Amino acid sequence: MAKRSHPRRGSMAFSPRKRARRPFGHVKSWPKTEASEVRIQGFAGWKAGMTHILARDLNPRSPSAGQETRIPVTVVECPKMRILGVRGYQMTPYGKQAVGEAWADAGQIADAFSDLFKRLPERKEHDAEKHFENLENSDLCEVRMIVAT
Repeated sequence: MAKRSHPRRGSMAFSPRKRARRPFGHVKSWPKTEASEVRIQGFAGWKAGMTHILARDLNPRSPSAGQETRIPVTVVECPKMRILGVRGYQMTPYGKQAVGEAWADAGQIADAFSDLFKRLPERKEHDAEKHFENLENSDLCEVRMIVAT
């Protein structure tokens, strides 16, 4: 006969319990900055695991004040990113629209990704400096970097 009561199977913390649609994440919000210069606002990283650290509790009202406590921490792996190109966007009545993009020279990409570059088809000549100047002269609302890890 089946047992009437049993412990819960599965965690309530991860709901719904199903496979993700894609293996990469999506940034839903970017920090608001009042910076006058252009800078990168994000980077690629993913959860690699968890571990714990021993830290001294500095809260004087805590029961473990002044003692070492174990704290769980998340390990985030952030590999080196290589910039392959930039793409500029301009605001239109229909939303953001790509104005143009400038890719790095084929030699630079080949040096960074020698094993991958052998499998890619040959590209036509691309004058990166000319495309970059066209982007600088246009009225851009956003610039995105094309990167690879």
